[in-house]
Amino acid sequence: MARWDLYLAASTDMSMICPLYDASNMSLDLALNRPGRLSFNYPLNEFSLNFSSIGRCVVLVYNGQIYWSGPILSFNRNLPGETINVVAVGWQELLYHRELRTKTTYTTQFRGAIIHDLLNIANLQHDTWMNVGTTTDDAPAISKTFEQGSNIGQGIEEMTSIEAGPDITVDPATRDLNIKAWDEYVDRTGVVWSYGWGPANLESFSENVDGASIINRLNVYGKNSDTTGYLTEDAVSQGLYNLFETSVTLSSVSDTSILAAYGEAELLYKKNPRVTYQFQPIAGDDQPLVFRDFQLGDKCYLKAKFQNIVAVDQPVRVFSCNLQIDENSNPKMTNMVTVAS
Repeated sequence: MARWDLYLAASTDMSMICPLYDASNMSLDLALNRPGRLSFNYPLNEFSLNFSSIGRCVVLVYNGQIYWSGPILSFNRNLPGETINVVAVGWQELLYHRELRTKTTYTTQFRGAIIHDLLNIANLQHDTWMNVGTTTDDAPAISKTFEQGSNIGQGIEEMTSIEAGPDITVDPATRDLNIKAWDEYVDRTGVVWSYGWGPANLESFSENVDGASIINRLNVYGKNSDTTGYLTEDAVSQGLYNLFETSVTLSSVSDTSILAAYGEAELLYKKNPRVTYQFQPIAGDDQPLVFRDFQLGDKCYLKAKFQNIVAVDQPVRVFSCNLQIDENSNPKMTNMVTVAS
């Protein structure tokens, strides 16, 4: 039987202080390349005085293995309900409260190396409790200048957001910040959510087709006027849907090949109406579970069948989700955000 345990620990070294047996309504929000957050309720008793911001953290354990961890960010005491609501965040959140104290320039470097160097800079200011981990980022090198006062967390986020940017994770046990190439995701052929077919493990399913998202002529501009821009368009899409044109500026990019790669990738994805899916998995430990059965960014599978009207058989990548754990340690995945792969 699945067992979920929550512990209070010291943020400095993650030494366990005590279990939080009376924690309830645990809700874990997760998003690729973002810190994430865990909220829960606890009785408003003398023990609740042990909660403190930042200096204390929580550690979520699943069947004896550390599943997620992060410092307590905030809490509020409620009367007459006599409960305290606690919000903890992923360790990465600390980087969003740091700034570069000098202008910092990187010349022809991998984004993974830039991310790790930004972490090193933050640690030299004051220990973030995170360590430089591994990196397998192999996207084209870039040159980038961060002005004095630039937010370090936002700078790291920018490095993951540029076309072919790497993905980052913070190990919940070691707090190593690890980096991998965007296309290193795993094809989880065994992770299937379906409606009206196969395991039928979805409570609900909806499909949305959005023509407003079409782009079939795209101008991509770089860092400044000295950088040659890139134009790409799709005549077939224009014939089917009419002309939908827009421009985008990648203010940190001076390499035309990167502008071209970005433009072609964007056009491939946006030349047709965007099709998105919303679905609600059923609860249960025997259902696909994030971190256990798949990681954020991995390829999974979505299927839906309804008469001869709906017929979806689509690989998807999962970019964010919510995990709820009830008082009986029963997990339920909600708010699934996926992109067709």
